Amino acid sequence: MSIPGEHDDSVQNQPGIRDNEQEMEMVNHDDFWSRKQSAAVLKHAVLGNYLTPFVAMTAGERSDYRAWYVDAYAGPGEYAAEDGEKEGQPGSPIVALGTARSLAEKTPPRDLQCVFIEQDPAHAQTLSAVVQRSAARRKARVIQGAAQSELTGVIAAMGKDPALTFLDPYGTALPYSLMRDVILGRDAKANEVLLNLNITTLWRIGGILGSGRKLTAADQKTVDLLDVFLGESSWRDVFLSTFRRGVPGSAATAALAVAEHFRDCVKRDTGYESFAIDVRKAPGHAPIFQLTLFYRSGYAAYKFADAASHGHEQWREFNMRTEARKNGVLFADALLAEDFSEESFAAEFKTTEDKLHLDLVRTIEANIRDLMLTRTRVALNSDADIKAVYGEALGIGREKHLRAAWDSLAKQGVVQPRVKSAKMHHARIERFGTAPALR
Repeated sequence: MSIPGEHDDSVQNQPGIRDNEQEMEMVNHDDFWSRKQSAAVLKHAVLGNYLTPFVAMTAGERSDYRAWYVDAYAGPGEYAAEDGEKEGQPGSPIVALGTARSLAEKTPPRDLQCVFIEQDPAHAQTLSAVVQRSAARRKARVIQGAAQSELTGVIAAMGKDPALTFLDPYGTALPYSLMRDVILGRDAKANEVLLNLNITTLWRIGGILGSGRKLTAADQKTVDLLDVFLGESSWRDVFLSTFRRGVPGSAATAALAVAEHFRDCVKRDTGYESFAIDVRKAPGHAPIFQLTLFYRSGYAAYKFADAASHGHEQWREFNMRTEARKNGVLFADALLAEDFSEESFAAEFKTTEDKLHLDLVRTIEANIRDLMLTRTRVALNSDADIKAVYGEALGIGREKHLRAAWDSLAKQGVVQPRVKSAKMHHARIERFGTAPALR
């Protein structure tokens, strides 16, 4: 189920390196916010699909049904409006505010408190205006300042309430010690971090080390900043042991190895598990980010897998729709020059999704069958088990694919039938007796 990558290993014509960390965080992001790109569609879709179950799972009587969402690099809140639009596409703050509003209408009502931190004064001003337009504005606070300066106070104000902190830093602006000690070090039972790790930054800075040339003072400062961001210099050996100069795709592969090493270091230092989603510009491209959840509950892995799957579906639709409009025809028939229509697009998208559904069910079914060869049961609230069940389908498949795979195996006499009235994330898949179908 993996997506083949297309990699760019060039370390030439690198963007200029800032002289200090503060300047790294104050990069001009006007171009980034001019139009919502494919990667942002996936990022915000995953966030939007995970916030609700996170609050539902964690905000109970003990916290007065209150939870917190902190967006440490919030930006202006929305993308610039395109021609004919009154408002721009929503950024992560609008996604969170919409979630806060819907949660307040549930029974019992959940109180999602939102804190948005943005260093750029102009963006913070725009963000404040965006918040004021929201029906959930009383649940939000905008702070104009640097994440490094403001996060400690914000974290302290939460007490022991459940919290999800979203970190989407620009480059290497975030010190590892801040995430490890202040955010992940909170004395709270329900505490999670969603980090958007820039893989492109890792492969470009790693590429400086792998270039074979003598490092300039600016190069050395850039590499040292990545040490601070990743928490130690051991990433250098990981990158160089994987990187092969001149081999297409090698820098991206090495960067992904560094990202995995980083997650291992977080687990070593904090005990937090992780779940990483590759974020690509389009199918077939190398990952440019990894959206990574750090958590301690096995339920989180189950729910995040669902959120990632929903997010990928929205991402696939966005990319297919963009391609159809760019071509001026629908997928295809250049001879007929068929105009783009919502009906024809929906039919074509459904066809591709139906095929993917079957592929995902088969993949999950094969994974469960393999597990039952050596196991009598797997628990869907276990981090290791849920990852093993999904395997290569992790982040693409979700509960509906898992249900279909389980039902199919039950009919074959491999596993016990599921209790259809029970919640899946509490369930265990149990082998059917001696499972003769496995022989």
